[in-house]
Amino acid sequence: HGDEVWRPSGSRIAFIDGDDLFLDLAAAYAAAQAMARDGGEAIAAERALRKAVAAAPNDATFLMWLGTSLTYQGRVSEAAAWHDKALALDPLSAVAHVYVGVDRALAGDAGAGSRFERAIALDPRLPESYWQYALAERFAGRTAAARELLERALALDPSSEYTRAMLADTLLEL
Repeated sequence: HGDEVWRPSGSRIAFIDGDDLFLDLAAAYAAAQAMARDGGEAIAAERALRKAVAAAPNDATFLMWLGTSLTYQGRVSEAAAWHDKALALDPLSAVAHVYVGVDRALAGDAGAGSRFERAIALDPRLPESYWQYALAERFAGRTAAARELLERALALDPSSEYTRAMLADTLLEL
């Protein structure tokens, strides 16, 4: 094949063959999740996603994940530009609204909540919307609102250990 993009852990995220980009969506999603835990993964994901964006510049998913890799590296203003482009390409993407909300919340924008609310309206079963909104609310000192959002997320998936852990941590702040 042409250029291949590998995670440091050794799994392939994507490869480019001529003008065609082939992305292993499961591996890319796993890499994006790992970004929160390991800055090295975020940098590797950024490199892979920049190649993906170069090959498919109008793919909102690639733009959104590139922005997210930058968010996890603390490069929020650069991330916001990519997330805004993704949202312009796919205005009905709940995930894009979530990450535009994250960017706005990290920038201290009081209107960030409207992005999370839009994401929830578009896809009320997407737990990421509730998680990120709850984190933004906690960041803004609105712990009771964060608790309510996490309780809603837990109602969607009562077995979610992540939601349970976030809710327990939030309850400690009340």
